Amino acid sequence: MNKLYFIVLLFSICEKLLATNPPDAISLSLGGSTTAYSSPFCIQYNAANLVYSPSNIAFNAQNRYGIRDYTKILFVGNYSLKESSLGFSYQAENGIIFNQKISAAIAKKIQPNLACGITLNLNRFSSRDSYYQNTQIITFSAGLSYQINPKNQLGFQIENPNQSEIIAFPKGKLPTSVRLGLKHQLTSNINLYIDAFQSSNQHINTCVGIEIIKDHYKIRTGYNTNQIIGCGIGIQKGSIMIDVGLSFHNHLGISPSLNTSYAW
Repeated sequence: MNKLYFIVLLFSICEKLLATNPPDAISLSLGGSTTAYSSPFCIQYNAANLVYSPSNIAFNAQNRYGIRDYTKILFVGNYSLKESSLGFSYQAENGIIFNQKISAAIAKKIQPNLACGITLNLNRFSSRDSYYQNTQIITFSAGLSYQINPKNQLGFQIENPNQSEIIAFPKGKLPTSVRLGLKHQLTSNINLYIDAFQSSNQHINTCVGIEIIKDHYKIRTGYNTNQIIGCGIGIQKGSIMIDVGLSFHNHLGISPSLNTSYAW
């Protein structure tokens, strides 16, 4: 009975690892509203936007709520081609369960204002606790990016539509998640981002973020209905970009995140 209990607990924790938590400092500071945002980290939330990003290598380090044992590192890279882009990432997230995720993506412009992207993910879950079962699963996601006009852009992503099985008994599957986002240019240097995120086992999460661009600086803030407020700043120096993000949860506390990237 104890082993059965821990298997169910494993399934519950893994669902949350995949379905929540903004993956990098930009997404964190915008409250998670990045489905229509272009950066090297968009392989995590809409690979279609990779076609608008120059070739990059980037790194993220993140901590959750100030708890030392809940940390994450993420390496990403993309190579821009004519009308298309290739991307890859490696993520390692510590906690009760150690989660490793390797992703490969391809994005391509179908029309001048329409792009699509597909990401294939290999997820591996492991623990030093003998009660937990080590397992690995394959998931995939598909995304679209549509430029409505010079001031408005739509983004869409569906992740794990096949609901990959993680536990055979009691039978359990990872949830499907869907994102729909809008980027609206308020002024020449202020962008508004609005996202709706739905996981098959959770309520809809609405995310709103604003980014202000001034010379080499980007100031961001955001909010989502999971009771998280985000803020952050980005500084660009030549080909190097550094982003710092913080999120504040009214019960759990502060989560810091740091990005560094190099574009060519």
